[in-house]
Amino acid sequence: MCNEAAMVGGKILEIGCGTAIDYPRLTRMGLKYSAVELTPKFIARARELHPGIDIRQGRIWDLPFEDDSFDVVYCRGVVQHLPPETYPEALDEMWRVAKTLLLVSTNRLFRKGKGITYREKGGPYVNHYVFDEFNGYIKTLPGSISRYVSGFMRPEERERNLRLNISHTIFIVYDADYWRANLQ
Repeated sequence: MCNEAAMVGGKILEIGCGTAIDYPRLTRMGLKYSAVELTPKFIARARELHPGIDIRQGRIWDLPFEDDSFDVVYCRGVVQHLPPETYPEALDEMWRVAKTLLLVSTNRLFRKGKGITYREKGGPYVNHYVFDEFNGYIKTLPGSISRYVSGFMRPEERERNLRLNISHTIFIVYDADYWRANLQ
């Protein structure tokens, strides 16, 4: 996923960054990093770990940026926590601020889910697994070409994830004009 972002280059926005664990890798790749996170304690920790990071508090449905502000918009591990009825609003908002590429990564259960909603034991989040609904809406984003890839995992987590059979699904949405000019 980082390679897709680096190929486009420029400015990247991570939505729901938590403590910004991908910040070092993305900035090493030459990307100008900005982030939006909902939870204040995660924002504070990200600022401790990464002095000078551009991180703002915000919600996925109301991003504090102008249209086409970022070459790449990246959202990992957030979608499965959104109520399914808010997918259109969230995707429209992410696509609004993305100039070229939108990357959305979900956990391993999302693709297998057929309308499952549950809260992990002791966990703070409700999880919604409605892959077909999400994938159906992502295909309607105006001026876009989309695909998804299953089996994604971070290189540093590969051994552990293979042992535990953990992988992710990544949705890749390109601006159609960029796709035609650069990637066909």
